[in-house]
Amino acid sequence: MKLYVVIVVLGVVLAVSYLVFEAWVTANPPTYSDNVPTTTFTLMLQGFAVRERTKSRMLGIEQDFFRGLNDEANPAKSKNVILTGSTSGLGFGAATRLLAAGGGRLLFLPCRKCGDRAFVDKLKKRLSKAAKNLILKKVPEVAATGNVDVGVERLVFLEMDLGDLSSIDAGVLAIKSKLQSLPGEERIDILINNAGLVNIYGAKTVDGFEKAFGVNYLGTAYFTEKLNDSHLFSVYDPIHEFPRVVMVSSEEHRLQKTITLPGQSSFGEFFDFGLLTGGQMEGYAYSKFLLTSYSHELSKRWEGKLRVFDICPGPVASDIAADAPWPINKLVSKWMKYTFVSGEDAALPLLNLAFYKHPKHRSDDGSKPLIHFHMGEERPASRESQISSTGNDLWRLTHELLAKHNRPIPSDDRRGRTKSNIE
Repeated sequence: MKLYVVIVVLGVVLAVSYLVFEAWVTANPPTYSDNVPTTTFTLMLQGFAVRERTKSRMLGIEQDFFRGLNDEANPAKSKNVILTGSTSGLGFGAATRLLAAGGGRLLFLPCRKCGDRAFVDKLKKRLSKAAKNLILKKVPEVAATGNVDVGVERLVFLEMDLGDLSSIDAGVLAIKSKLQSLPGEERIDILINNAGLVNIYGAKTVDGFEKAFGVNYLGTAYFTEKLNDSHLFSVYDPIHEFPRVVMVSSEEHRLQKTITLPGQSSFGEFFDFGLLTGGQMEGYAYSKFLLTSYSHELSKRWEGKLRVFDICPGPVASDIAADAPWPINKLVSKWMKYTFVSGEDAALPLLNLAFYKHPKHRSDDGSKPLIHFHMGEERPASRESQISSTGNDLWRLTHELLAKHNRPIPSDDRRGRTKSNIE
């Protein structure tokens, strides 16, 4: 009996504490004091607070994406979208949301295993089932009819490995070929660079780079610029601000400060983060620092060509530890599933940036562009990632590195897109 009373009391205390916490974070604007240490734990707590503050906004976005594809209010209507990393976690959730919205005009899903027909068939079935279940769960009137239709026919699967520069070349060619096979001048309206990983074993990419660096940063940057160099982005619309590039970064970027690492003789040289002694997250944070810095530089250089956003999606149930040894990978996956939000819910802030219009400048400093978001809320990125000289150096070093690997791309292309320079 005493144990029962203790459990009930604890339950009441936890419930009241949660309600107080919810009321406090909803009523108070975000404050990020320099006196608060930047750790993974504090970043996670800030993430939970952001989620509470933006709950109603995300609910409105969710409802918009359940409108029919022919409904003018459907954000995905008539948009060609590329989404990387769609096989699990956040990417799978975003793909599910877009599929439930009808799939847009075309939804390109490049992935490393998409050259395997059996894998593609299985992924297509998983996505279709998830999208239908989402509609049945969230839209009672559709559930009542039992008539659920999702845009599977609008999915375009193609093989591409962000850890292999040659594979990226082939992936871009495949996207170009598909677009050219369609009537009119179809181009990409939205690129969501979601794919990313934690390098558990200190592995290298096909091109010899540390894997987190090669996939999370270099491969993502090269893919973005290769699409642009191939003239595959749509003409810039200054009213609605398309096309757009949305980089999925992390608040972990705040844990790194420089684009070069101690002991490296050159940028991009394989760096041992002590991966067998717990350095996995340091390597991950470094790759996300580079990506966030790159996003700010890209926004400046491609101003008037497309809109660039950078977002930390917050804690998401995913397979980010899939490469860990068994049973650690399974235990981490289960822990994340029951502790963090689903990929479908975590995708809403991502879709917010990809499809909705936002101010061009930050609310806290009108002289600076609005680029970085922590889930559904704008937040300045780390000071170090916004330093102009850092962005310039990163841009130069990245293009020099790509040139060394026979991937030269114009390093300072400030031309706006017009109909006259579209192939």
